[in-house]
Amino acid sequence: MRGAIQKFFYSRIFKKLRAHHYKMGYEQGRFDQAMEQLLKTSPSEYIETFYIDEKVIQKYKKQCPVSSQKCKSDNEIEYKIFRAIHTGRVSRNENGKKHINYYRNCFVVEGNRVVDLYYDRENYWYVKEHVKEAFDRKNKKLFV
Repeated sequence: MRGAIQKFFYSRIFKKLRAHHYKMGYEQGRFDQAMEQLLKTSPSEYIETFYIDEKVIQKYKKQCPVSSQKCKSDNEIEYKIFRAIHTGRVSRNENGKKHINYYRNCFVVEGNRVVDLYYDRENYWYVKEHVKEAFDRKNKKLFV
């Protein structure tokens, strides 16, 4: 088994994957560092409130059935959307509308309202578990 792992480690496929991850991970690493520094501050300094439309909650239930089945109420789904907006990345900013990527979900935020949600095949933003957990601890939420 060890020999197979070493062969894979020195293979061309792994080198291409590693180069791609380094290229994509540089931006991700900088984001994670910024989030960690941000999460050390008090919540009122960086958390703004968003008003989430009912249609966004319904779309979230359709697009993420497994995640929404874990929630007992719409308030928990609203919190998940809230967390996604704060830990996601702004992919586009056009005409006052911000498109925030969170994994493959893209939330459209206009001012302080979450207006729309759609599935984005082109942009992908991975959020590490420790960032989500730190955000939950900061907001005194704990999901089991």
